Amino acid sequence: MRAVPVRRLTLLLSFARPRAKQPRASRLGSRARAHPGAARLLLPLLLAALAWGCDDLKDFAGTRSNSIVGGNFVRSCFAADTVLTLHFVPSSATALPDSGLDTLPNMISTGDGTFQNTPLEPIPQLPQDPLSQLDFPGPQRLRNYMMWARPATGPLAGRDALVVISLLASETTEVRVIARSADGVASCQSDLEASDAGAIGDGGAVTRRDYFGLWKLKKK
Repeated sequence: MRAVPVRRLTLLLSFARPRAKQPRASRLGSRARAHPGAARLLLPLLLAALAWGCDDLKDFAGTRSNSIVGGNFVRSCFAADTVLTLHFVPSSATALPDSGLDTLPNMISTGDGTFQNTPLEPIPQLPQDPLSQLDFPGPQRLRNYMMWARPATGPLAGRDALVVISLLASETTEVRVIARSADGVASCQSDLEASDAGAIGDGGAVTRRDYFGLWKLKKK
């Protein structure tokens, strides 16, 4: 058998040896260096997208108001013409008042006097929970906030009401107010008819009804 020269054998092995795979980051970097013009065009677009993602919720800051959504299937204890006014700053919606941060108070008021510049107290754990990103059919929800409101006066005085604020991609702010009426206290406004306000007990007597209202607030 004829011996293969060492030099030729080394050359053959060099072709047979698998090439090391170049990392993806290195490949992308090589392409960027090969096409510097494209990289200069893409960089401003990337920075703009990042800036928009950080600042888009600022458009929801300010004061908005509107009448309640009609229909007793989404309304209980609030009159059909109840107007809600919301003062809301997203950056203040997750910081407690005693957190040391310079935040503006969020608050709600309703035309019927149930809430009168009532502060909204945030639930600081919510942003770390998937519930804040909850979405369902309809306009896309960018963020959900759940906050507590405890009126000092009115039919819900001293009682905690849950206020759910949803920021929609359509630039609409949805506000839902949910609260239990006090035991032994006349439920809702006395001028609301039982058929319009909620549950009816035996013989047509009005039983205790919980507060529920939905408002859709547009940017003015």
